[in-house]
Amino acid sequence: IVIEANWVKNKINGLGKATTDEEVYEGEWKDNKPHGLGRHTRENGYKYEGECRQGEKTGLGRLEEDGNIYEGDWLDERLDGLGIANYFNGDKYIGNWKDGKYHGKGIYISQEQIYEGMWEYNNKNGFGRWFGVNGDCYSGSWKDNQQTGWGVYKSNDGTVYLSGIAFGKKYGKSIYQLIIVLI
Repeated sequence: IVIEANWVKNKINGLGKATTDEEVYEGEWKDNKPHGLGRHTRENGYKYEGECRQGEKTGLGRLEEDGNIYEGDWLDERLDGLGIANYFNGDKYIGNWKDGKYHGKGIYISQEQIYEGMWEYNNKNGFGRWFGVNGDCYSGSWKDNQQTGWGVYKSNDGTVYLSGIAFGKKYGKSIYQLIIVLI
């Protein structure tokens, strides 16, 4: 390990750089730990730029890892607060995080669907709106990633279900959408 830094009472404090065979941290230090703004990179492509507190990602930061990019609030090494995730497959999440998971209000966009609503630890829970690539859509209650409770489901053939849904299955009567054209 090679350390280029300010030393105060035998500890790294202030600006400094630590380099090993596999990684580099360059930025602010306090009592031998990254503390403040800095950049941490590894040979495998890992790159974090942002705030650290006592050696852990805490505050605003940006992480690039395995083709994914995370930007936002961090707490104790986990996404926590507002943030954006751009995944290598093109999917995207914008919203609130807690303990590194989708939690609170957020929107998830993929090639197959869009979900906008409430999340609890990576599960759709509470009120949300879902739009499928085939034209189906749902607005209503969710529980553990399933459409459950009251809501409105519209299929791509125009059939509208205004009723309850239990664990993703519709029950109740369908209401057909009428289109009135005035000439």
